[in-house]
Amino acid sequence: METGSDDPWDSFDERFWDSLIEGAVRHHGEGVTVEQVKELLGEAISPAIEAASDVITGALHKKQQRMLREDRRNDAGFRRRLRKRWGRRLDRLYAVIVAAEEIGRATTGGIPMRHYGLIR
Repeated sequence: METGSDDPWDSFDERFWDSLIEGAVRHHGEGVTVEQVKELLGEAISPAIEAASDVITGALHKKQQRMLREDRRNDAGFRRRLRKRWGRRLDRLYAVIVAAEEIGRATTGGIPMRHYGLIR
């Protein structure tokens, strides 16, 4: 089924609802009640989701490399801005954290403090 849109959600929605409606019409045409159609719709949801999931999975695989590159680029930019703004202050904070961890290891017999409470 082709939707004409590159947006995978458009295709997902179309497949999902088409599958749902087809199942309801097929069963409703057999003389079932509205309550039964509601129940049958519940049963039709799983196949509808499975049919549409292929579209979403395909789109993810197709766009995965670009998404990861963009995410890495955004992360690198964030780190550069963070370092530019807070560089020396962050270095001092990290030094205090490392010193505190070393003191903690010395007082717990080499066990990192974050694990000490678990075995005490």
